[in-house]
Amino acid sequence: MTTVRPDWSSDQAEQWLRHLNLASLENISVHEVYPGHFVHAVCALRQPSLLRKAFWCSGFGEGWA
Repeated sequence: MTTVRPDWSSDQAEQWLRHLNLASLENISVHEVYPGHFVHAVCALRQPSLLRKAFWCSGFGEGWA
């Protein structure tokens, strides 16, 4: 998680911290960790083809999570 930068105004800092509310953090956690990108990475590593293991399609990867 990115913290408040020292060069931000107090309004920018407050806006950023409001963005990181509990509900938002829960959604981000699900998206990034489980099932999210974690399961996508596990499935990708199980592919028999090296190309399919290494290739990242952002449209599919973000759509999956």
